Amino acid sequence: MDFYEMYNNPSLLASNWHLMGFLARIEFYAFAEKMREIEEIARELIAERQLRERLAEELGEEDADALLKALKGDFSACSDFWQDDPEEASEKDEEEASSKKSGKYRHLSLMERIVMVTLRSEGNSISGIGRKMNRNKGTVSRELRRFDDACSLISKYDPEKAHENYLKKRKKCGRKSILTQEIIKKVYELMKRRRMSPEQIANTELKGVASKATIYRGFDREVFSSDAKRYLWRKGKKNRRLSLRRKYRTGKSIHERPAVIDLRTEFGHWEADTIESCRSGTGCVFILHERKTRFTITCRSLFFDADSMKKFIIRTIRKFPKAVFKSITCDRGKEFAEFLDIEDKTGVNIYFADPHCPNQKGSVEHANGLIRRFFPKGTDFGKINSTILYHQAVSYINAWPMEVLCWKTPRQAFQGELASL
Repeated sequence: MDFYEMYNNPSLLASNWHLMGFLARIEFYAFAEKMREIEEIARELIAERQLRERLAEELGEEDADALLKALKGDFSACSDFWQDDPEEASEKDEEEASSKKSGKYRHLSLMERIVMVTLRSEGNSISGIGRKMNRNKGTVSRELRRFDDACSLISKYDPEKAHENYLKKRKKCGRKSILTQEIIKKVYELMKRRRMSPEQIANTELKGVASKATIYRGFDREVFSSDAKRYLWRKGKKNRRLSLRRKYRTGKSIHERPAVIDLRTEFGHWEADTIESCRSGTGCVFILHERKTRFTITCRSLFFDADSMKKFIIRTIRKFPKAVFKSITCDRGKEFAEFLDIEDKTGVNIYFADPHCPNQKGSVEHANGLIRRFFPKGTDFGKINSTILYHQAVSYINAWPMEVLCWKTPRQAFQGELASL
């Protein structure tokens, strides 16, 4: 009688109780093995779901599904994700070639680390991972060897921890500060016990080690304790943002401007300036003044910055024919710091007057004075909109007959020039 015949005969099994125990153990082990397989499948499904959720947050639902299919070997649904567009392929090749020549290197991102560990867990080789990720195989190998043996399947590599370690190390890059803890302590002791100033310390005790600028910079960056600041001879003013007025010296000087502009015989040459609010107020008034016709254009702005002035000038220029704006003369205020962008987008030449020489743009200064008749100093332009500004000031200024225009108004002279273009 064979084993299966004995298994299917209950009476025979009852008389052989030890066989029943043996078969029960076999069934238990088979059940346990099946449960282990189920648990393994469940863990894989949970890991895949978590990976999909993480990819969906970074890439979106469609790209996440395409990437997961690619990791499983199905590249049919994700050719756009992995491959470059034909039109952009040549551009990308040129960028990669230039980056290699210039020595630039792009560090691995968190998503690339996640994709790397997933591809490795699927059994891909180092070279295969590099090809799929468009990365050098050496980059992949070095990254994996930091945590585990790159020749085996990943068991210890954690992409999130690896990226966190990368960010920590990244913060330590760059030049190290001259102000070490030893120097900081020495400066503090000299200031406290001998009442020495940073300049005295830099030229005696720390000569050749740290300059006075380095020590003062340490106070500005709060390298020294608040207690050390008490021993400064002069506390100084609160560190404020430097004005852009002193930050740019480029641009065309007024001395490069064609002489015909000085004669006021050619239409299309303008001067620009700004009227600011009171100290406690907000907003300002941007002004454009045409030199020949004395026509004035204004705009009230809530922000006294270069970007707002740039938008105002470009928007105004685009409202008129090209011949209306040939040049603009202004000072080197911070509101004109974007002059290069204005020149590139409009083709209008911008010239800068000399410092402390408002007479070199006297027309717009005169227009400022006329506007000040209606809105004297101390006015908060943040409470006045462009409509009020126009109806209460600009409309009157452009409607006043002027002797220099043979008693025409600036509006009439401006309209006459537009008609003759």
